[in-house]
Amino acid sequence: MFLDEAVLESGLRQNFLSSTETLQRMRPPSTPRHLVGNLPPYTNVSLKMILTNPEGRKESDETIIQTDEDVPGSVPSQSLRATPFEDRILLYWKEPTEPNGIITQYEIHYSGVRSFDPSVPLQRPGLTVSLPSNATHHLFSQLHPGVTYQLLIRASTSKGFGTATTLNVTTNISAPTIDEYDGSEAFLNETATTITVLLKPAQAKGAPI
Repeated sequence: MFLDEAVLESGLRQNFLSSTETLQRMRPPSTPRHLVGNLPPYTNVSLKMILTNPEGRKESDETIIQTDEDVPGSVPSQSLRATPFEDRILLYWKEPTEPNGIITQYEIHYSGVRSFDPSVPLQRPGLTVSLPSNATHHLFSQLHPGVTYQLLIRASTSKGFGTATTLNVTTNISAPTIDEYDGSEAFLNETATTITVLLKPAQAKGAPI
């Protein structure tokens, strides 16, 4: 009988038992092999071959092998923290709990999905920013007040991007603005009982006037 023993970095021990007959079906008897599966990505694994027969057992030298990278897990949703302003959003995040390799970059896609002011054009299909692997925050600028933006952030390794984490953030509403009046143009007409006043259009800042 052949017994393969794999020991993970975490100390978890897995034993895999296969018969000589099974190994011979996989490869000729001169080169038997066994596939050790269900291992975590980008982890050092200790492998040792143990041979046993009625006379006793013999252990091979220990071999350390690192499994390959995989796409990373998602950025933890509980780590996302956003601070909205009138025309900006400051977003913080943390590395995926399961990086499954070396993080190479972050990608954030953002677009406006809803606005209190129907006159505000929503950014669709949206914009995308790429950030280095050591980034933990980003400031989105040139946004509109009173608009709900959908932020999708995902991390990447050499194997590609993982699943995106979504967060909706609404920018703050500010007071409307209006152009200043000259004293001569403010009043258009006067009578004994009425005054006609010039009304310049006000500019909404996130909500209809």
